[in-house]
Amino acid sequence: MTKKQLTVFLGVGITLVTLTNFIPALSTHSGGHKLLFGLFITSAFLVTLHLITGILALVVGLFTNYSWWFLLLAGTTFALVAIAGFASGNTVLSLFPVNTADNLLHTIFAVVFLGTALAVKD
Repeated sequence: MTKKQLTVFLGVGITLVTLTNFIPALSTHSGGHKLLFGLFITSAFLVTLHLITGILALVVGLFTNYSWWFLLLAGTTFALVAIAGFASGNTVLSLFPVNTADNLLHTIFAVVFLGTALAVKD
């Protein structure tokens, strides 16, 4: 697979998983937070960010030749979010709440996006 194809694949994945936020049976509430799949803290702000990321991945992968740049930028952003989340423990720069599951997921996203940008040939 090429970077463009993998960017589309990642965009579809993030978008579909983000849309599960709109299925009430997949969310619970604990400690004042909505938890997707009982694990990941979610909010309208986070859903919006993840939808933008997924849709942007689709657009970049389908219609441009900038997949490498997108993957690099998104991967770096996910890495910084993970580092900030691990450092603070419960928020990212006081913008949105996170927990350990969120931090681990952001770490996985960073590795996948950066790994795809740097290792996959066009």
